[in-house]
Amino acid sequence: MKSRFSSTRALSFLAFWLVAGISLTGCERIKSLLAGDIAGAISGQSTEDSTANSLIGYFNLATDDFADAVNEYVEEIPEGGPKAGKKYDVSLGASSFDIDEAKESLESARSTAPDSLEKLVKAAEEGFAGFRAGLAEAEKMDRFYSSGDYKSDADGAKAKAFHDKIIAGFTTFRESIELLDVELSKVEDKKVAEELKEFEEDSYGYWIRFYPMRAKKVVESVGEEGFAAAFASHTEAYNALQAFAEGKGTKLNDVFKIMVDESAEFYGTARDVKSAMEAGKESKVQEEGNNLISHYNNIMNTVNTIHEIDGNGLLNDKD
Repeated sequence: MKSRFSSTRALSFLAFWLVAGISLTGCERIKSLLAGDIAGAISGQSTEDSTANSLIGYFNLATDDFADAVNEYVEEIPEGGPKAGKKYDVSLGASSFDIDEAKESLESARSTAPDSLEKLVKAAEEGFAGFRAGLAEAEKMDRFYSSGDYKSDADGAKAKAFHDKIIAGFTTFRESIELLDVELSKVEDKKVAEELKEFEEDSYGYWIRFYPMRAKKVVESVGEEGFAAAFASHTEAYNALQAFAEGKGTKLNDVFKIMVDESAEFYGTARDVKSAMEAGKESKVQEEGNNLISHYNNIMNTVNTIHEIDGNGLLNDKD
């Protein structure tokens, strides 16, 4: 069997970026998988798979703690920037960040990157550098406030200088994550499509690849014009998955059953998103969209466990 991606991107709508008219939602977008010329990026070669997996590892870190730090800063500082004479808390919990782990993931991606993924690796590196630069300025800004120096900054010029540098770094980070989000998803889709050719539709191997791909399209289209089509396509896949599971009866693999149950929760929430979109309830769409992502990530965690079971020869389609 061809090699498969060993990790998946985690999905989430980020409150990310409410500063200077910039908006970033739908990032981390998945526990899954690049722009430039990535169309032929994946051909089953180990260097491409290794590079993609390393980028996924970085992506999951970037859209977790790193994105939380950006959100925290944006929520603390007004849209127009810090006000002169006002104290802010911009500590951002920097000591808890997995900077070293993210660095190792990018170094690993760089060491195996084929020409087809060079642009993406470079974008990830630039985004990481942007985040670290913004974080470094935030640490200086935090000392500026905690020491009381802000009191002598009558016109707010020093605070604004910190702020502008932080926003510049975090913007580079945001743009990088948006690119990774879109392009890793394309790479993943191509890879999964190749793997699906190896499986019959009445097999576990088929459903742990096909169904998550349909579910991902629903998440990616929340709030967009293509949601109805993605929902309809997912409904068809969901019904077929349920039929496959029912056909197995009492012989259904216990872990696979967890995925099936999670798909039911995902489907119910997807219907709630659909209703909220049709009613024009944007806040409800955001709320249920986040719930949908949580269900999707649960599915992908289970799928990864099933892959491990399959890799150990413990998943039997003949049962």
